[in-house]
Amino acid sequence: MEWKDIALELAQLVQNASQHLWMIGVRESISVGIQSLIGSAICMVLFIFFYRGLRTYWKRYNDDALYSDLDGLILCFAVAFSVISFVASIAFLFQGIANLANPEYYAVRHLLRLVEYAK
Repeated sequence: MEWKDIALELAQLVQNASQHLWMIGVRESISVGIQSLIGSAICMVLFIFFYRGLRTYWKRYNDDALYSDLDGLILCFAVAFSVISFVASIAFLFQGIANLANPEYYAVRHLLRLVEYAK
């Protein structure tokens, strides 16, 4: 078998597989979008949880004349995690919407990254 025959056979294989790879890439983009939206919902639930904890400890922190260092630590922890979870929720939301709005773009982007890493 000559190298030309091998190259033609390989080109035909790639041509047949490219359509399947394209559909897999589009489906992957859609699934990543759904995962991002689920991640956004989880982060929003965490934000609500930490925000409620923050309000509870803030009232306790302001009402009690005697408070411990642990209360201040819990207050800082609640503030930090509430801000982090809110920012993560917004980021996941935008990424999920982008993947669901235009899955073909992200499929092409993914395939180009595969070609780039193959070099």
